[in-house]
Amino acid sequence: MAAQSSKLERNNCLLLIAENYEKEGDERSLESHGGVSHFLYGKSLEYYLKIDRKEKITTIRRKIEKSGKNARKGMITLEIPIPDMSVEIEAAKNHVSEKESLRIALLFFSTVCILPSLKEIQEIAMKNTSVFDDVMSRIIIADDGRCVANIGGHSESGGDEILNHNIQRNLQIYIYMAVYGRILPALSQLKNDHSITLPILESLCESSELVPKGREKLTSYALWLGFDSDFGNAIHLLCPQFENMIRVELKRAGSQTRPILKGGTIEHEMALSNLMGLPECKEVFGEDLVFEIKSIFTDDLGSNLRNDVAHGLLDDNSSSCIESVYAWWMILKTIIHHRR
Repeated sequence: MAAQSSKLERNNCLLLIAENYEKEGDERSLESHGGVSHFLYGKSLEYYLKIDRKEKITTIRRKIEKSGKNARKGMITLEIPIPDMSVEIEAAKNHVSEKESLRIALLFFSTVCILPSLKEIQEIAMKNTSVFDDVMSRIIIADDGRCVANIGGHSESGGDEILNHNIQRNLQIYIYMAVYGRILPALSQLKNDHSITLPILESLCESSELVPKGREKLTSYALWLGFDSDFGNAIHLLCPQFENMIRVELKRAGSQTRPILKGGTIEHEMALSNLMGLPECKEVFGEDLVFEIKSIFTDDLGSNLRNDVAHGLLDDNSSSCIESVYAWWMILKTIIHHRR
C-alpha cells in the first residue's frame, strides 16, 4: 500500500509539472512566441511520457508541431548584402569555355571551385564565436516545424555544439557563393558549348574508380538530370548511389560495414552517418571531403540531405535547393577524381 501511495504521489507531481509547462506554453502561444511555446511543450511532453498519459501525449505532440511551424514563420529574416560576384561568374565561365571536347570540359568543370578546408573554416568559426554563445541555448527548426537540433551554450555543451553550429553556418555561406558564383555560371557555359549526352556520362562512370560495376547507368542518368537542371530528381537518385559508393570503397579498405546482430545471425548495412564515422573513412576520402559529405548529407546542423531524401521530406522546391546543386556537383567531382 505504501509503495502504491508513493507512486501515486510521484505521478501526481509529474502531472502537475507537465500541466504547468503546457499551460505556460499555451499562454506564450497566444502571445505569438512560437519558439518559447515549442520549448515549453517539449518539456511538458517529457513529463507526460513519464506517467504514460496517452491522450495528453497526443495533444501535446500536435501542439509541438503547430508551435514549431509558428516559430519558423515568426523568425526574423536577417538580410546580408550579397557581394558582387560578377568577377567570379566571369572567371567560372572562362574556366570551362573553349575546351576541345566535352570530357576535357567536364574535367575543368569539376575543378571550378574549391571550398576552404575544414581547418580554415574551423579557425574562422572560432574567431567569430560570440559572447552570447556562453549563455544562450538555441533550437534549430526545419521548414516543416520539426526541432532537428537543440544546442546548449558553452557551459552546457563544452562549446563543441556551438562551434559545429558556427562551422556549418559558415559552410552554408561558402556553398551559396560556390553555387551562384561558380557552379551554375560554369554549368550554363558548359551547356552552351557542348551537348551533354547520356553515353558520354555513362562512359565517364565506367572509367571511374568510384562507381561500382553495374551502377553506371543509374549514376550517369542521375548526373545527366543535374546537367538538365533537374537537381531535385538528381539528388534523389544520387544520394543512395553515392552512399553505396562510399560503402564499397570502405569495404575495399578493410572496413566492417555490416555489424552482426542478434547472436551473430542478422547483418544490416550501416547507414551513411555511421559509415562516415569509421576510422578508414578519412584515409580513403581525405579529411576535407569527409567533412563536406557529413555536413551536406548527415549532420543535423548541416543540410542533412540523406535524411531528408530517405524520409521523403523534400518537396518540389526544397529538393532543388543550393545544397542539392552543390551535392550533385561534389558527387560528379568525386566520381571524376577519386583514386585508390
